[in-house]
Amino acid sequence: MNTPLATMRNVGHLFAGEDTEGFCCLGEKVRTDNNADALLLDSYADFLYCIASWLILQRGLRGNRLFALSSIMIMGRNMAGILSNGEEERIARCVLGCNDPSLGEILRTAGRAALAAGNILRGLYDQPHLITHKGAIDLVTEADVAAEQTVLAMLKEAGEGIGFLAEESHSSYETLPQGPVWVIDPLDGTTNFAHGFPIFAVSIAYAVGTLSKVGVVYAPMQDELFCACLGGGAWLNGHPIQVSGASLLQDSLLATGFPYAIETEVDGVMTALSRLLTRCQGVRRTGAAAVDLAYLACGRTDGFWEINLKPWDTAAAMLLVSEAGGRLTAYNGQEYTPYLPEVVASNGRIHAEMVGQLADFSKAGKE
Repeated sequence: MNTPLATMRNVGHLFAGEDTEGFCCLGEKVRTDNNADALLLDSYADFLYCIASWLILQRGLRGNRLFALSSIMIMGRNMAGILSNGEEERIARCVLGCNDPSLGEILRTAGRAALAAGNILRGLYDQPHLITHKGAIDLVTEADVAAEQTVLAMLKEAGEGIGFLAEESHSSYETLPQGPVWVIDPLDGTTNFAHGFPIFAVSIAYAVGTLSKVGVVYAPMQDELFCACLGGGAWLNGHPIQVSGASLLQDSLLATGFPYAIETEVDGVMTALSRLLTRCQGVRRTGAAAVDLAYLACGRTDGFWEINLKPWDTAAAMLLVSEAGGRLTAYNGQEYTPYLPEVVASNGRIHAEMVGQLADFSKAGKE
């Protein structure tokens, strides 16, 4: 376990890189580089508040004092991992369900980090956003980065020897991981968030190699915390969940998503959509794969399919589905891992029907 000072250094490094001139030690005044505001720090949490705000203050929003100071208030408590009794209770009920005590503690850590990051996202939701582009329609906001650094700092404090695969800062995976790794999406549904559409989530998985052993998905606007532990089950806000009982595709509600490179995939995507849309009761598209899979796990939908997802999109939520009694494969029926280019997930009962309609579009094993 790192000391508070070590954590301060970790977080300071994450937010400011080598340039840590803008803030100093606990108990001293912290000034932004416009020399206009100073805050007296009287606690570890206050220190982390200020570091969390540093990112936003350095990204072109210095003129908006109200936004910058509100960001400090929103983020600091969460950066320190300070949760309410109710939040801790939700996590504790899931931890008790884990058969392996060590995985239970990992779940506790991931749950705390997800709630802290989610509180940041909720606090920044109705504020002005700084939006940049990774691709034509692939967005990043200040909230993605702030939430990710919060999660990284809290997970690093929990112990060493675990790698990181995270969308915004640790996204390279030329080879499949072999050892323990945290797989993190700090804001699944960035486009939704940027447009004020309240469907998005924090996703954190603990995996060994490609096998997810702990999964946490937190939807902050709905305050829904989904957790799963390998061999222990899946929970929503501390209560056990299971997939639906729909046994026929024609009686099922499905969900899907569209890839960022839709212009190169549109024919296959629309043909697959046509096949399933005409054979089920309806298709929903939320814009957040982790949420889609969480909804499948708790029985709100019966099936889901999508292509070109990244490991951080599904590593946590796939465990929710499997532990709730569902099934995940590639389009061709091959066993699914988050490193495959496609996923079809279901309550298990309609899986064969879904694979039967999607197998023609499979890219598994062809890349």
